Amino acid sequence: MGNLDGKTTFITGGGQGIGRGIALEMAKAGANVIIAQRSDKAKIVVDEIKMLGRDAIAVNMDVTDFNSIQKGVNTSFKYFSRIEILVNCAGVAIVEKGLDDASSEGFDLCYAVNLKGVWGVCKAMIPHFRENHGGKIVNIASIAGRRGSAGGEAYSVSKAGLINLTQSLACSLSFDNVNVNAVCPGVIKTAMTERQKKEFKKNDYFDNFKNMTLLKRLPTPSDIGYAVVFFRHNKQTISQDNRSMWIVAIV
Repeated sequence: MGNLDGKTTFITGGGQGIGRGIALEMAKAGANVIIAQRSDKAKIVVDEIKMLGRDAIAVNMDVTDFNSIQKGVNTSFKYFSRIEILVNCAGVAIVEKGLDDASSEGFDLCYAVNLKGVWGVCKAMIPHFRENHGGKIVNIASIAGRRGSAGGEAYSVSKAGLINLTQSLACSLSFDNVNVNAVCPGVIKTAMTERQKKEFKKNDYFDNFKNMTLLKRLPTPSDIGYAVVFFRHNKQTISQDNRSMWIVAIV
C-alpha cells in the first residue's frame, strides 16, 4: 500500500525523461496517473504503470493550445471522477551561442511551452480543485531559472517566470486549499540534455555538472519523482499576513 493510494495525478510531459520518472514514482506511491503528451511515448509509460498495478491513461495534449488543454482535461474527467494532483513537467530547452545568435522563434517557443503552457493547464484544472475543496500543483522549473545559464537565456527566463508563477499561484489559491510548489532540477541525463550536449559539442558536458554536485553524481528522473511525491504531503503555511511556499533545487 502506498501513501498516494486512491489519488489521481495529471502529469504533462509524462511520457519521457523527468516526466516519466515522476509518473513511475507517483504510481509506486499508489497513485493512478494521467499522462498528457503529444507523442505516443505516453502509451509506453501507461503500460509500465499498469504493470505496477495502478490505473493509467494517456491523453493527447498540446500545452501551447488552450483548446487542446481543455479537451485533454475534459477527457481525463470522463475516465477519472476526481484528480487531486497536477504536475506540470512539459518543457523545451533552446540552446544558442549567445544573444546575438538567438532567434525570436526560440524565445517564443520557450515562453509558450515552459511558462504560458503551465499557466494554461493550471487555468483549466483549478476550477475542479475548487469544486473538490483542494488540490496539489507541482511545477517542474529549473535551477537555470534561479541563476541563469550561458547560451540558455530563453530557457532560463521562461523558468524564472515559472518560479514566479508558482509563487503567485501559491498566494492566490491558498484560501482555496490548493497547495502550489516548484521543483528546480539541475542537469539530468535525458533525451533533451543529450541534445544539448551535441549542440554544445562537449564530450565532458555531463561530467562537468556531475563534479559540481555534492554527491558527485547527476540527479535522476526518479530523484525528481521522489521530490514530487514529497510535495504531495507538504502543507504550505498560509495566513492572511503570512504566505509561504517551498521551492526545492535538486542540483
